[in-house]
Amino acid sequence: MSSTDLPAAPAAKPKTSLITILMMLLLVVTLVMLGVVTRMLVSNRSHTTVAVQAATPPSAPNYLPLDPPFIVNFQEQDGLHLLQIGISLMSHDAATIEAAKNANTVIRNDLLLMLSNQDFQTLSGEQGKLDLQKHALDVVRKAVPAAAGHQGIEAVYFTSFVMQ
Repeated sequence: MSSTDLPAAPAAKPKTSLITILMMLLLVVTLVMLGVVTRMLVSNRSHTTVAVQAATPPSAPNYLPLDPPFIVNFQEQDGLHLLQIGISLMSHDAATIEAAKNANTVIRNDLLLMLSNQDFQTLSGEQGKLDLQKHALDVVRKAVPAAAGHQGIEAVYFTSFVMQ
């Protein structure tokens, strides 16, 4: 037999060694773990930012007295009655107080209209005054709506309340 008569050796298959497979698997696991850790750190940073913002104490309250006091007449069965009421607005946001100063005419108009429609007997009791305070806050909030990023008017306080 001649060397040319020998059967040809089969083509050598590339062998992937066990070490190469383990290295690839280790690389994939490392990349997945890196992704998980990165996501946790980013998520933790946003939670920390929110927690720091929540822990920040609010700024000092700003007050805006609406001067002069409001004076309203009531026509009741037993005669004419008078209500004189001093009102101050409160917000922790200075920009909102500035907006309220600019809307002073609208605020005073809307409050006078609301006050003149009250019942004198109802306002004589504590609950009537508390309800009036809530109603006044609603009226002011309509006149000075909260702008984006601002808290708006948070409270209405009566600084004087005289009924005759």
